[in-house]
Amino acid sequence: MLRNSRPWFFENSRIPVWLSYLAPIDIGAITIGPFVFSRGEMSEETKNHEAIHWQQYIETGIVGFVILYYLFWFFNLIKYREGKRAYYEIPFEREAYVHDWDLNYLKTRKRFAWIREGGHMGAGIILMAFEDNEPKILGLIGDAKHQKKHGAIYDLPKGTIDPGESSWDGAVRETYEETSIIIDKGDIIAGPVNDSWLTMWMAEVPIETSVHIGVNPVTGKLEHGGYRWLTKEEALSNSYPYLRSFVEWAFDHI
Repeated sequence: MLRNSRPWFFENSRIPVWLSYLAPIDIGAITIGPFVFSRGEMSEETKNHEAIHWQQYIETGIVGFVILYYLFWFFNLIKYREGKRAYYEIPFEREAYVHDWDLNYLKTRKRFAWIREGGHMGAGIILMAFEDNEPKILGLIGDAKHQKKHGAIYDLPKGTIDPGESSWDGAVRETYEETSIIIDKGDIIAGPVNDSWLTMWMAEVPIETSVHIGVNPVTGKLEHGGYRWLTKEEALSNSYPYLRSFVEWAFDHI
């Protein structure tokens, strides 16, 4: 019964605006117990994101969610010393951000999925190339929604591992789906490296390699709005905050 429970949605609310003054991000929507408040109209992905949070509330006894949420944020702030990064590294947020695009996720989601015991839910391949002897990383231009959500422009080739799929197979598949570049193990120059949910490898390709932005097989929409080969400084300042540790690692190992 509770697995099918959905929160109540309230659009055009001032609550996210007020709470943004206290938060490290600009809040568009927020779940408070069984209620979701948004400053404007919500997309289906945003509703899915917040519905995932409601299931997390249920699993942790509502009050437990609030306590754990702020404990995670506090310890992440000590670890990363950056408010936005601390927010994105909260396990509750990682699960919601990874799966909010999948509108069928809650139908098959396992209880306490945010804990991710012993597993990695995403994988990808960082693509590096040299231009005039300068290393550059392939940055994929996010759509307007994700740029606003993350306060940055660039994504890396990666995505969610399919059920029964290995991290390596998922990384190869996602890289091909998002860039049309086929990578085999002989192209890998470093990795794997991982955090609590994402495993990444690094491959070197020629700078003239053709990049074609693919269509998401689930949504039927373009995966990204384009691409650019970025210097280290450009990538660190303009990639999604939760990916910047991977950017740093890539330039340290090229």
